[in-house]
Amino acid sequence: MAQISSTLLASSGLAASTMLALIYFFRRREEHSTVSYPPGPKGATMPMYDTWVEFRNWGNEYGDLVYLPGMNLLILNHSRVAIDLLEKRGAHLLGPKQEYNGQTVNSHFRCGGELNLALAPYSDNWRKNRKLFQQNFRQSTINRFHPDQYAKVHELLRQLITTPDKFMQHILALSQRTIFSTLYGLDVDPDDPIAQTMKTGKGSSLIAELATKAEGNLAEITSIKAMGTTSISAAADTTASAIDSFILAMVLHPDVQMKGQEEIDRVLGRDRLPTFDDRLSLPYVEAIYREVLRLNPPLPLGKHCKINESCAMLRKKD
Repeated sequence: MAQISSTLLASSGLAASTMLALIYFFRRREEHSTVSYPPGPKGATMPMYDTWVEFRNWGNEYGDLVYLPGMNLLILNHSRVAIDLLEKRGAHLLGPKQEYNGQTVNSHFRCGGELNLALAPYSDNWRKNRKLFQQNFRQSTINRFHPDQYAKVHELLRQLITTPDKFMQHILALSQRTIFSTLYGLDVDPDDPIAQTMKTGKGSSLIAELATKAEGNLAEITSIKAMGTTSISAAADTTASAIDSFILAMVLHPDVQMKGQEEIDRVLGRDRLPTFDDRLSLPYVEAIYREVLRLNPPLPLGKHCKINESCAMLRKKD
């Protein structure tokens, strides 16, 4: 159980990459456009609930690319198509769709959303902010955070033993305390609803380290703010959601839980808890973790963006 929780923590910052469907907006097309759009349901409107389920159903009927003509909206229903468009043909992306009405701008920009990499429009500043994020959270650098993650997970396990009825509260506190400790070296008091009470954590402050290196450079400071904003919004809820889904899966499938525990006992014995170093030695536990994220991905949908009609995915009419 500790192995799964630790692994989920490591992957929480990347949970957005486990999407089942992505929406991408086209630029407003002309009535006599020469572009041939992919097939899709005519007269369909945006589903109000379980949007990703309806997108999947449309994908089964129309294919990996589904176009809603009434909304001028393209749905990507397969990871292969998403990778092809987002990574290999990224030059066609114009960033998130933004609607302006006089002096009115999108609500998320009023709340500082321009610092969130998932919401900010594509630009040189966005690329700079993303670079800083990747430098500090790529696979080869996250080992520095493991000791603190172990400590937080072990504390969660003790809490689950003493007050199991508060498991959802404990899990949410775990996700919040972990990301705050990683970024600021602070341990947030989980009993304080507005997180005003903090104490110095054992870990170092990533934000403080980067701010010191920035030496007052405003552009660098803005990138650091963007990294912190994106990390907190991406990690806290997704981590809690994934662990909650794991607990639900184990309750519904006790036979799977028993097999996972048997593998841990057989490989590690009963004298210690698993670490990330044991991951390759626990293939069944790894399969449980992956299946939990497949069944209940924390982020089943991706953000919307604008795209050039010149994209090769759109065929010109003869």
